[in-house]
Amino acid sequence: MAKLTAFSCILLGLLAGNASAQPTTVYKVLDTTRLMGSGGIDYVSVDNDGRRIYVPRGTNTLVFDLDSHKYIGAIAGIGGHGVAIDTATHHGISSSKPLGMFDTVTLQKIKSIDVDGRPDGILFEPLTDRVYVFSHQSPSIYVIDPKDGPVGRHH
Repeated sequence: MAKLTAFSCILLGLLAGNASAQPTTVYKVLDTTRLMGSGGIDYVSVDNDGRRIYVPRGTNTLVFDLDSHKYIGAIAGIGGHGVAIDTATHHGISSSKPLGMFDTVTLQKIKSIDVDGRPDGILFEPLTDRVYVFSHQSPSIYVIDPKDGPVGRHH
C-alpha cells in the first residue's frame, strides 16, 4: 500500500507540475475547405495511408484528398457519426444504424450490417484487424471484421 501511495503522490506531483506549464507550440489554421450537402458533422476520419479525409454528413460520406483538401466524391447512402478504414482490405465501416460497409477505392456501398443499440464512436484497431463500434445502448460494443463484415457483440 505504501508503494501505491508513493506512486500516486509522484504521479499527482508530475501532473500538477505539467498543468502550470505553458505550451511551447502555437497552433494555427493552415487551410480550410467548404463542405457540401446538408446535415451536421460528428467525427471527421483521416486515412493516412490512403491520403483521404472522410466526413459523414447527412445520408452520405464526403471524401476529400488529405493533401490538397479537394473534394473527391461521396459515398451515397452511407452517413453516420464516423468511419473507420482498413487500408489492407480497402474497406470502410460507418457508425450508423445499420452500419454501412463501403469500398475506399470505388467509393461504392458494399452492404449494410444490422445492429442493435445506438452506434456512435468507431475505430480500426490494427493489431486485431478489427473495427470497434461503440454504442450508447446495449450492446455496448460491436466488433466487426472489415474483410466481410461479420459482427460480434460485447455488453
